[in-house]
Amino acid sequence: MALPTGEQWSFRAPCLTTWEAENLGAWLGAAASATSTDLPAQDFTEPELWLDLVAVAGDLLTIAVRLAHGAAVPLQRERASSAGVTVSLAIHRNELRAAASAWAVEVRRFPVR
Repeated sequence: MALPTGEQWSFRAPCLTTWEAENLGAWLGAAASATSTDLPAQDFTEPELWLDLVAVAGDLLTIAVRLAHGAAVPLQRERASSAGVTVSLAIHRNELRAAASAWAVEVRRFPVR
């Protein structure tokens, strides 16, 4: 990931169960087809990641993504409260559909258990 300042970071952590990973793909697909923000937020057992569809304007969707603990921006990890840091992502629904499809392909490598 990259910030507008150019700072880049990544994280790798086993913060999703296999069934949560599968559910995330379904949530992304549902968000891509949404016509309102009535879709429930997607949260997980581990608190590193949380997503919420916060705006639908035609084909442009805005998703709030909370990154907490080890997933937070490195410079903000010390400053971030337990609620983490939330960023807004604007994405075209076709791009989100493509991401959901790609996610589904990747998740197949990990059987639900």
